[in-house]
Amino acid sequence: MSATSDDRVRPQRPGRDGRIGSLLRMALSEGGIRLGLRHPPRFALYRILGNDLPPRHSAGQTLTNVRFILDHEPEFANCTKHWVLNRITDPAVEADLVALLTERGQDFFRIPFEPDAYAGCGWDVGALRDEDFLAALGEDEGEHNWRIAYRLRLAKNLYAMNNNGARNAALDRGRAIADVVLPFDGNIFLTEDVFAELAQAVRRDPRLRYLVVPMVRIGDQPERLLGEGIPHDATEEPQIGLHRLALGRFDDRLGYGLRPKVDLLTRLKVDHPAVMGPIDRWDLDEIAAPADASRHLVVGRVARLPSGTAGLEVGEGARVDRWRARNAGIIDKLDGLDRALIAARHSEGPILFDAEAIERVAAGEPGTVAGALKAAIVAAAEAAMVAGTMSVLDKTAIAQSGDPHDYHSRAPYSWPDPAKTDGRPYLYRDGERVAEAQSGHPAIEAFDRDRLRHMFAGTVSAALAGAVTGLPLYSDFAAAFVRRWFLDPATAMNPHFAYAQVRPGHDGDRGQGAGLIEWRRVGALLDAIRLLAASGHLSAGEIAALRTWFGAFADWMRSSPQGREARVSRNNIGTYYDTEMLAISLFIGDFDETVRCFRRLSVRANAQFARDGAQPLEERRTLPLHYTAFNLLGWAEAEAIARRLGLEAQLACEDRRRAAVDGAVAGMALADAKVDPNLLRILAVLRAVDRWETLAERASILIATDDFLPFWALIDPRILGAAEGE
Repeated sequence: MSATSDDRVRPQRPGRDGRIGSLLRMALSEGGIRLGLRHPPRFALYRILGNDLPPRHSAGQTLTNVRFILDHEPEFANCTKHWVLNRITDPAVEADLVALLTERGQDFFRIPFEPDAYAGCGWDVGALRDEDFLAALGEDEGEHNWRIAYRLRLAKNLYAMNNNGARNAALDRGRAIADVVLPFDGNIFLTEDVFAELAQAVRRDPRLRYLVVPMVRIGDQPERLLGEGIPHDATEEPQIGLHRLALGRFDDRLGYGLRPKVDLLTRLKVDHPAVMGPIDRWDLDEIAAPADASRHLVVGRVARLPSGTAGLEVGEGARVDRWRARNAGIIDKLDGLDRALIAARHSEGPILFDAEAIERVAAGEPGTVAGALKAAIVAAAEAAMVAGTMSVLDKTAIAQSGDPHDYHSRAPYSWPDPAKTDGRPYLYRDGERVAEAQSGHPAIEAFDRDRLRHMFAGTVSAALAGAVTGLPLYSDFAAAFVRRWFLDPATAMNPHFAYAQVRPGHDGDRGQGAGLIEWRRVGALLDAIRLLAASGHLSAGEIAALRTWFGAFADWMRSSPQGREARVSRNNIGTYYDTEMLAISLFIGDFDETVRCFRRLSVRANAQFARDGAQPLEERRTLPLHYTAFNLLGWAEAEAIARRLGLEAQLACEDRRRAAVDGAVAGMALADAKVDPNLLRILAVLRAVDRWETLAERASILIATDDFLPFWALIDPRILGAAEGE
């Protein structure tokens, strides 16, 4: 039963007697006991209930343990009991806990889990070094990989797990009602004799500020506690109680799994095996020990109730297995929250083009910016219809596989070796494009690259024309193009890019990872398919078949040598790999892959952009201005998708990316004939819109380039607004 405020001896006003006031202040600094405040120390016991984390815990174990405590733990003299529902992510689980605590008349408070707040928790890439790149992408095994995985998810961990945040919240509440606050884990069980030890320790030493209470794991038989009490061989990580005047707090920068409680034990210099050794580069800078650190006492013991997972509590090897299971549980939980967040925010509508912008263009009148864009879309669609549909069967240069359904293209910068009769192996000349890779050159007709470009542009323009005019002939053509390229067994492309950008004489005349750059308009294509599905021009069965096709292509991207080569690339090749996979994963509903894309893109941003926005990997190329702009336009696609999902925070290094755009736009005056000026003009528009500026040239939104999306002005509704002077 807790003491009421009437039990306190109220200090007199200092003005009545200076000597008494001085002594009282000294007494309060010593814990309010030496001057004869005639009451036993009052305790507030808070148990912090978090989420069950399989495989570390079994599902529902928290509820089971709470019920055991309520059924069997006695009341303690001069101690109030409270519960903290700490960011419970499952509403049903939280409702069950609330119902049980309410039924038993328990005092509790909630620290709610808010999905919108969690969405603002991005990837922490600041501690990564160059040598961490592959491991951070998930491509390399190494001794520090678990540290990298934790650090990347630090902000997510701090919000969702909120270990020390909840402990400090309990501490702050408890200080208002008690002399000693016990912010314990939710599965901690005490007995009357042990609690008496804690109370006696505080009474004996009024200068005591910290109670360090060792823990014992009792396996899967908690009933033993009822007859045998808590065993005395308590050697596990202690719980910590704090006097209301203690100067120390839990460090709320430390996430679960990063020894958040042990940190305080370490700063208190507690003599216990759980204290940390020297910090390494993955640890945050240690904060100073509190001035009263020496006023701690190791006393008593507590029992930890079962986790519900056999073999992780006691026995040889349990500690290591427990550590591994906890690591897996934390990462699985956070990635699961990310996955659920994406699933909740994703819709069947376009994810790259903005639906509001499409509607605005549909309503556009002649003489307006929207009307001009509408006319451009219709003109492009009609030109595509004149050219007709195409397929990979139309080429004459068949890949090394001998299968005409395999996509086949030539590497743009690979030239025959003039010293060799057959020119093999071809030589690399950065920035010098061969005829077989030049759009419009007769030599490219033997391959698939130009036809793929026509398929992307024709399908997107016709699907958009159907959406903005309501005329079915455009949508009919777009659907026919999709069927011929992807669905008709006689003409469909095989779902891989194994022969994209072949360098003759290299790799058995198979393609390279850079070949996936030719697939970069897939996000716009998938939006076109969504529009065709919404209008009924592609049936549900056809959409299912397309999802199967793109699922197979995604599998190839993940597992093939070419896919991995692109994925681990540090420059624009890697950027476009992830923007492509981001769009595909959303189309096929593979939200686990979507999470991985956001993580990889954040890791890439840290590797690609210097703090001043420089892009060293692109700037060392023979066409540095072209490639810096080209890479940034890939980022513009990723940013558009993140914006559509309301997940802008999932892309790291925003300041660096904005600085890079500033630098590229500032370099427009330096562009030579080898650089497409439209790349930089588009970047200038995106920069102005990002800063909520109006556009000096309204017609700039009609700029087109083969190196960026068709009708890119539709990716952000602000672009049309800026062009209209809004």
